Order: sequence, then structure tokens, then C-alpha cells
Amino acid sequence: MSFNFFKKKNEPKEDKPENVEISVKYSYEWKEDVPENERDKSEHPSRPFCKKLMELNRLYTRKEIEDISLRLGYSVWDRKGGDGCRHRWVSQIVVKKEKQ
Repeated sequence: MSFNFFKKKNEPKEDKPENVEISVKYSYEWKEDVPENERDKSEHPSRPFCKKLMELNRLYTRKEIEDISLRLGYSVWDRKGGDGCRHRWVSQIVVKKEKQ
């Protein structure tokens, strides 16, 4: 016997169960230790690669990151925008729910 503690006693049952797809994607963000006043200012400019990814403000799969690496000829996973880069890849859990 199983109990669902999250449903109200008289709540109708769902007609169809949900399919749930869970994946990990990555956002491109500033490192936490970079002060706000040093983020992409004329005295502390970001590289064009970093500026573009920050402007796009989207999530990437690991495969997409690897594809970018192949095009650029170095691992953007490891080096991001280059030596001394002030950005990082941050993992994000993505949950997609779809009714059957």
C-alpha cells in the first residue's frame, strides 16, 4: 500500500501520469569572487567570447559545450574564455514535465 501525502483527501485522481525528464545543463556566469564593479567595465573588459555567452543568457548541454570547444580548438569547459577567465560554468538541473 502506498500513500501520497501531497494530495488532499478528496482531490480527484489525475487521468494520466506525468512523464518527467531530468537533465543537467550549464549556464555561463561570473565567478563569485569577481566584484560587481569589475564586471565587464572598461578597466576590466571581458573577452568577446565571454561577452557573447553572457549576452545569450542561455543554458548549454555538455555536448554543446564540447561542440564549441571543437570549433575553437581548445576546451572551453576547462579554459572558458581563456587563461585567467573570470567566468565559470554552473550546473543547472532542468525538469521537464509532460502529460501523457
